[in-house]
Amino acid sequence: MERLCGLRRGTDEAPRKKLLEAAWRLFDPPDWAGRAALGFEPEDFGDERFEVWPDNWQALTVFSAMRSQWRAGMGGFYGLDLNVLPEMWLRLKVPEADRDEVFESLLQMEGSALAFMHKKKAGP
Repeated sequence: MERLCGLRRGTDEAPRKKLLEAAWRLFDPPDWAGRAALGFEPEDFGDERFEVWPDNWQALTVFSAMRSQWRAGMGGFYGLDLNVLPEMWLRLKVPEADRDEVFESLLQMEGSALAFMHKKKAGP
């Protein structure tokens, strides 16, 4: 089974909510080192893996590959540099027929990630 940063590819279909949560989890993985420092073991927290539905996997793979392609200004990150997408399509072998759907999903995940980053920046 394919794995990506603590996420695993699921087997059923679900609404886009799962896709957005997957993007969020890429930016907020469990703090295993911090938990271990307090004497906890991974088993103490149960199974925290998050399934990604098969129809979202390709988009999540593209989003993860673009993790170093954020545009930033004085106020912080404001979006992905979409100029690199043609190269991503080629390197990740995204079929041309799937690109519109992957692009739409990428924009949704970008929004979810930005919401997370801005929330984290604002503090509790």
